[in-house]
Amino acid sequence: MISGYVYRQELLRRAREHLRQGPVVFWGPPGMGKTLLLKELARSLGLDYRTRWEEGRGAYDLSGEPVAMLSGQVLALPARPRRSSTGALLLGPEALEFSRQELAELARRLKRPSCTETAWENLGGWPLLVRRGLESGVCHPLREPLRGYVEVILGELDDDALKLLHLLTQPLPEAAWRGAGWEEVVGRLVRGGWVYADAGRLRPRRALGRFLLETRGRPGLEELEPVLRRSLDLDPEAAFRVYLRYGAPAAAEVFPRMAENLLAKGEHEKVVAYWEALPPKQRTAAAALSVVRAERGRGRLREALALAEWAVRQGGDTKARALNAMGTVLIHIGRYREAAEALERSLEHADEGFRYQVMASLGAALIRMGEFERAAKVLEGSTGLAQAASDVEMLSKMRHNLGIALHHSGRLRAALASYREALELKAGAPPLTRSNTLLSMGEALRLLGCWQEARGALERALALARESGEYRAIGYAALNLGDLYLEADWLAEAEEFYRLAESVLKPVEDRYGLGLMWLGQAALARKRGARATALDALEKAERQLKGGASPLELALIWLERAELEPQEASRWLGRAEDAAAEAGGEYHRLLARARRVALGDLAPAEAQEVAEWVLREDVYTVALNRRLMPVWLAAGAEGGPARVLLEKLAFGYGCWRVYSFAGIKIYKDEKVDLPTNKDGWLLLWLWLRPEEDVLSLFGDVKHPKKRLQLSVHHLRSRLGEEWVLSTELGYRATPLPGVWWDAAVFEALAISPGPDRLQSELLRRLYRGPFVPDGPFDRERESFAQRLRELVGD
Repeated sequence: MISGYVYRQELLRRAREHLRQGPVVFWGPPGMGKTLLLKELARSLGLDYRTRWEEGRGAYDLSGEPVAMLSGQVLALPARPRRSSTGALLLGPEALEFSRQELAELARRLKRPSCTETAWENLGGWPLLVRRGLESGVCHPLREPLRGYVEVILGELDDDALKLLHLLTQPLPEAAWRGAGWEEVVGRLVRGGWVYADAGRLRPRRALGRFLLETRGRPGLEELEPVLRRSLDLDPEAAFRVYLRYGAPAAAEVFPRMAENLLAKGEHEKVVAYWEALPPKQRTAAAALSVVRAERGRGRLREALALAEWAVRQGGDTKARALNAMGTVLIHIGRYREAAEALERSLEHADEGFRYQVMASLGAALIRMGEFERAAKVLEGSTGLAQAASDVEMLSKMRHNLGIALHHSGRLRAALASYREALELKAGAPPLTRSNTLLSMGEALRLLGCWQEARGALERALALARESGEYRAIGYAALNLGDLYLEADWLAEAEEFYRLAESVLKPVEDRYGLGLMWLGQAALARKRGARATALDALEKAERQLKGGASPLELALIWLERAELEPQEASRWLGRAEDAAAEAGGEYHRLLARARRVALGDLAPAEAQEVAEWVLREDVYTVALNRRLMPVWLAAGAEGGPARVLLEKLAFGYGCWRVYSFAGIKIYKDEKVDLPTNKDGWLLLWLWLRPEEDVLSLFGDVKHPKKRLQLSVHHLRSRLGEEWVLSTELGYRATPLPGVWWDAAVFEALAISPGPDRLQSELLRRLYRGPFVPDGPFDRERESFAQRLRELVGD
């Protein structure tokens, strides 16, 4: 914009290029802006601007054609040249219009900012008309110059091209027009510059489209039907918008298909906005069910429930699906028993092809109610129906929910296999569904003691949840990460993720998730020694879960109560065991039982069942729990599974195995080789002497800091980033859950009361020689040797 006039860089650049080949002509009716462009081009090229013809270089504003056109001349003529082609459109209305920014600048200079948008819409950005309209304050001046220009160029089109250009005022996919028989005409219009593609949809140039709508009105819907039918497969949203614009009842029929497309892309707000744009008489129960899913995805559960209940009241063929949608929302709200009732009613109305979908939701409700065995039976019964229907999406959902039922029944390895199968089925699924499965898989891996795999699964779950934009998914992924870090005693990280979970679950009023979050906060405060804070968090957890908690959640609360109130631990653990048994939650039932044996509340023989389960499922976290070592010793004295478990603990049992007696050796599936002895020594130093200066380990090298960094790199590259963490003061490391370390097992057994003979035998097996020979750990070596002499003898 210069001095309030048009300055179109691209148009002027092209004009200068053409001047090298011959004269450049601006043509068109009055008001087109020829003179403004001519003066600007003349100024930029250093040409004289003239209104009378001379044989020489210059810019001429003529009323008629000159006798001769010479190179280097620029002319503005009121009528188009005799021999023109549609290529002239390249300098047609679109190129000459003001942009919105240019128009706003001109309006500001003319002190008419309030007229900007009206002028743009009504005058199409035509320079002279817009300027006059803004100067006079009238934004509807004579349109005849624009109309005359458009009528002239449209006169070049044949009837077919003109008809298609009119139809194209309703934007639909280019492929749909071509597929409906307009292939050749579309090609001509595209080559001539009459139309352009916008997000795959064909549109006429803006000024042309507005002119056709004003003079001919909207094209008939029946003329568009062939293209609309093809658009349903290519771009259902575009088809829906056309139907909506015409007020056609077909908009409601197209809505579910269009909404499914948008939901898959996570565009929940768009679905709701389109629903609100539908006339009330066209809002059907079938269309409403898609909106229920959108509202649920936005975390607006009350709105989703109200809409699902409305769809149920409409009855008809959609009643079974409406009841299923209602039950699903009730699950998310936490009203599980009501959800199960709605889903059982849905089964009464569902046809054979839909029954397995309802059964999948019913299985989810039963899981939330803590009826895991029943849930597993329902889900296993529905799997065959889903396979027969080749419904991969629903089959993946069932395998996911079956994994949860098996998971809480204590069959963790079978659950993990089910989660992995669900994840394979969800390879091309939306982010949210993959996030949910990774979330559950991460929890199972955590309970088994496969900590690093669990962390990877949960971090991927959180990333996908954020990609989906679903608040509850973000909250539960953060909650599970908090639990994971809490178990590894990464307390700062645990607190960070509990806070993230609260920030997203509180606005959507997810009481269940908030209850579990406060339960985690209670355990976090307990580990920090803040008992009063822990008790307060536990009270909040109970309030959130009150009324909607299953016996399993109550078991979790009472397990934590036992930690916070040791004088009442026996009572709380007994209640926890009973509640977990009622829910079918084997993991927590067996954990409560083992802790009761450790307290002396139950006889040692009662731990045999726990040991058998640990061995069957390879539950490393329970096997390596230091507090349960006395349990295995007491029960193992009589043989049985507990004795087998002790044998495994003596020789190495865990996700990772670290041998520090008689040298550093680390195994996962096979031995991990470290480049130097000092790399292994560094790991032990960080475990054993976290408060001491680690650089003293490298006092014999020239650049100790660089050598330390290299050693950290070796450990991380071979064992994983989680083994050595950076801090403001240096590095820290603690054995991760599920990692067997002979020195740690030795210490746990050494302080455990147990049968002397069995304890001595196990300690001898563990202690295979001096602690890390040739290493810097003289103090530790002597400590272990002295302990062994005291307990076993010389």
